[in-house]
Amino acid sequence: MHAYSPAGELLCSARRPAQGTLKMASLRSLCYNFSMLSIFPNLFTYSLLAPFLLRVVIGIIFIDLGYFKFGKEKPAWNMFFETIHFKPNYLFVILLAIIEIVSGAFLILGYLTQMAALIMAVILFAEAYVELRDGSILKRDIVFYTLLLVICVSLLLTGAGAFALDLPL
Repeated sequence: MHAYSPAGELLCSARRPAQGTLKMASLRSLCYNFSMLSIFPNLFTYSLLAPFLLRVVIGIIFIDLGYFKFGKEKPAWNMFFETIHFKPNYLFVILLAIIEIVSGAFLILGYLTQMAALIMAVILFAEAYVELRDGSILKRDIVFYTLLLVICVSLLLTGAGAFALDLPL
């Protein structure tokens, strides 16, 4: 099985084992992007841009959410931490806002992307749980939390993508 780039470079090469063996599936997964059918196969060249776009957009959203915790959403978050008996609640609101702003900045820069995505996925899971239990506290739609959680898990699994400070060597 061979896969070539548009410039004619050999991208993926593997010998075909006998049909029906377990190794065939693993070899196919190695060359997945290059051997699967697609309407636009040349776009796979830019596959590292997808995590970059997700990373920048979700970073901006997290910075915005952290900023709201310092501003107009502060009373709601104080009430939230008071209801779950975290004392002093104002300190936890400030800590959560700082974590969201720093994680958002790290995601935009592509620095420690997987760690920032993991931290934010845990926070988003907790916020979604609270939203399911009592929707009057946070007043956001569960679809919003689900979408952000899935983007965080995607970044956790795929990494930073292009234009990042933590690209693998």
